[in-house]
Amino acid sequence: MGRKVEQGREKIFFDGNSFDIYKINLLSRSILKLLILCVRGRIHNFDDIYNISKEIDYSQYIPAGKTFGVTGARHGDHEFTSMDVAGEVGQAVIDSVKKQGEIG
Repeated sequence: MGRKVEQGREKIFFDGNSFDIYKINLLSRSILKLLILCVRGRIHNFDDIYNISKEIDYSQYIPAGKTFGVTGARHGDHEFTSMDVAGEVGQAVIDSVKKQGEIG
């Protein structure tokens, strides 16, 4: 694909477009999951998770009226769990989509 690839622990990261997602999903023989990483960064407190997540335009990922799932992942020592992260991001997605007027 001619893309810069970054190797992580049990995963790889690369920049791509919608076509790349379909192509990799179709042609891969060893992938178990293909995930879209919407944002990646450092947080300083639990509120940062919600605030950063709410600023993303999810309309390109979630069609109106469709359901979605959030998987939380965190690294390091924190006072919150990956499930806490997933819940906070899920609420931020709902609030972001409502703010854009896509769901009731």
